[in-house]
Amino acid sequence: MKRLLLAVALLFAASAYAANGDFLDSVTPAGGGFIARYSMLAAQTGATDGVWVDTRWAKGKKTFHVTGIGTGTVQVYCSLGTTTGVAPAASIDVTQMGGDITTNSVVSIEDACSYVKVDKSAAGDSTATTVLLQADSSF
Repeated sequence: MKRLLLAVALLFAASAYAANGDFLDSVTPAGGGFIARYSMLAAQTGATDGVWVDTRWAKGKKTFHVTGIGTGTVQVYCSLGTTTGVAPAASIDVTQMGGDITTNSVVSIEDACSYVKVDKSAAGDSTATTVLLQADSSF
């Protein structure tokens, strides 16, 4: 458990220098597979449409760590992509996964999403919101 907490703390520190949608790092667990981490929102103070991240390779669950939400509102979206196999435009919200997120939380989805994005629809008190995605290729 201490290792997990340390890993999450280091990940949040690394995300302070990333932009929305940036790849942060990856690990290969002892049991196989591949886990990648992305900065979905990087200290976002105002509202944003977010950025679609390609997760076609991720067969396992996708976990979103939401911190610093203040009085803002965040949504997680899923898309299978366009008919040409590319991500939709950032301004397009396809399928919202779960409800609006208004508190610091961890949200996991196991749906077959080719692309995921997080948008901040309400800035609230302009608290810097950070959302990290951990995607897993394990089955």
